[in-house]
Amino acid sequence: MKRWAGIVSVTAIFLFFIGCGSKSSPTSVTPVVVDTTHQTTANVVVFDDFSDSINAQNSIGRALGNYKIANLTAAGKDVTWGGGSWYGLASANGALIVSGNGDTVMNGKIETQDNVDLMSTLFSGGRLQAEFNCQNIVPTTADYWAGISCDLAGDLEHPSKFDSLKYPGDSTAYWDLSALDSIRFTMHGTGAVRFSFETKAVDDKFKAKGADAWGFHGVNIIFPDNMTADRVYSIPASSLTMIPDAATEAGGNVTWDQAKSAASVVTLELDTEDDDFLDIDVDKIEFIFKSGAAVPFDFK
Repeated sequence: MKRWAGIVSVTAIFLFFIGCGSKSSPTSVTPVVVDTTHQTTANVVVFDDFSDSINAQNSIGRALGNYKIANLTAAGKDVTWGGGSWYGLASANGALIVSGNGDTVMNGKIETQDNVDLMSTLFSGGRLQAEFNCQNIVPTTADYWAGISCDLAGDLEHPSKFDSLKYPGDSTAYWDLSALDSIRFTMHGTGAVRFSFETKAVDDKFKAKGADAWGFHGVNIIFPDNMTADRVYSIPASSLTMIPDAATEAGGNVTWDQAKSAASVVTLELDTEDDDFLDIDVDKIEFIFKSGAAVPFDFK
């Protein structure tokens, strides 16, 4: 069965696709064993500490916005010019996203959400606190999905030299993550979460097949039962893989090494291959780059 869902984001201004699950389908994604020893401290960049409860903007996008404010002369400068604002995505057949405070962000009837006021309710006290609930999908064999995404950084309406990679006919702001060593999460939760990067290599692979891209490079993490305290999960970038069904549909697998030089979007979503409910509480997400390597998000 084809597992994908088409999502149009107003904030991202492009079409992208993510994997989704069905309550009747078997598990086809093997969770990566978390590497708790991979704890290098060299070249640490905080991707998001969820402190922006006004613009729902990741830390890299906010840093780029502040750089632009300091260095550009255009009128009406705003920190949101750095891009990276989070938006919601969920199947319109009952999938819910609810904040830790009980605010309904996605109501089971719409597929995208970029209302900053609603998205900001997911961020409280410097944490992301959210429930992704697909337990009431009808019929039970229907595909479903729920998650949140954001551009890595870059506002295409107000570009700067830090919107690093551009390609003819493609307006997406890509970033070169070739030097990325690992991704570190400080979080706890109930259920299973998938973290992934959208990349140009996977987009192009699907485009060549005349299909819509999904199943991007990521990792699935299943939280232990009764988990209430933060744990540090450190994932080597080399562990990021495509969802196998997506690789098959694309006509061949794309490795992270083949894709890492042009990444655009980050997604945190319910891992529907392993669960239909996710309660997640994230303190921060960090990108760790290799010692001595050039860090793309060095806004100075």
